Amino acid sequence: MSYEEILGIINPGFGSTRTLVFTSSRIIVAKTVSSFIGIAGAVVGFFVGSLLFNLLGGIVIATVLWLVFTKLAKPKYVGHMPPDEILKNHRSNFEIPYTNIVRVDLRRGTLTVLTAGGRKRFSIADGKIFQSNVSIVRRALPDKLATS
Repeated sequence: MSYEEILGIINPGFGSTRTLVFTSSRIIVAKTVSSFIGIAGAVVGFFVGSLLFNLLGGIVIATVLWLVFTKLAKPKYVGHMPPDEILKNHRSNFEIPYTNIVRVDLRRGTLTVLTAGGRKRFSIADGKIFQSNVSIVRRALPDKLATS
C-alpha cells in the first residue's frame, strides 16, 4: 500500500458539520461537528419562541439557534489521523476519489464537487481564509479548480 499524504483541510462553514480533507488521491468528507449541540439549541429555541410568541416564532428562533450553536461548535481536528482512520471515524464519512472528479467550483462559503455521478455542495469556512482554501484545492486538483 502506498503512502497517502494529507494536503490540506477545509473547515465547515456556517451551519455545516462536515470538514473536507484533501489527500494525495481523494477528498474525505468527515463529520467533525456534533449535530447534537445544534439540535439542543433548536429544541430550546422552539419551546421558548413558542411560549413567548407563537408557533412561527418558535420555528424562527429554533432555526436561528440551530445555526448559531452549530457555528459555535469547534470542529474536531482530524489532521493527526491517517486518511483511512478519518474515513472510518464516523459512519457518515465518505470519500470522493480524484479520478471521479470532473470539476471543483470554489466560491466564498461554498465548494461544489462535480463528478460523473452528480454534484456535491458543501458549506465551507470563508472570509480571510478564502485564499488558503483556494491554495488547498489548487494543490490537490490544479487542473479541475474553478473560482469566482
